[in-house]
Amino acid sequence: MPNYRCICVLEDHSLAAGFGSAVLELINSKVMDLQCAPKLFGVFDAFVPPASQDEQAAMNGFDMESVYSYILSHMNFEKRRPGALAAVG
Repeated sequence: MPNYRCICVLEDHSLAAGFGSAVLELINSKVMDLQCAPKLFGVFDAFVPPASQDEQAAMNGFDMESVYSYILSHMNFEKRRPGALAAVG
C-alpha cells in the first residue's frame, strides 16, 4: 500500500466496523508510511432517511460522481469525460 498515491475503500453500508476499519487496522499495525490518508466511502453513523439506493449514496458522499471527483483531485488526473469510471458489481 505505501506505493499507492491514493487508497479508497468503498462500502455500501455502515462505515463502522466495516472493511475500511480492517484496512485502517492493518495500516496501523504495520506502521505503514502512506502518501495520503486512506479515504473511506460509505454510510455515516447516522440515520439515513428513506430514499433510493442512489439517493442514499449521494447523501453519504459515495455516489459515483463523488468518488470520481475525489480520486481525480488526489491523483492529479485531468478530468475526463463523465462516466469514465464504471460501476463494478
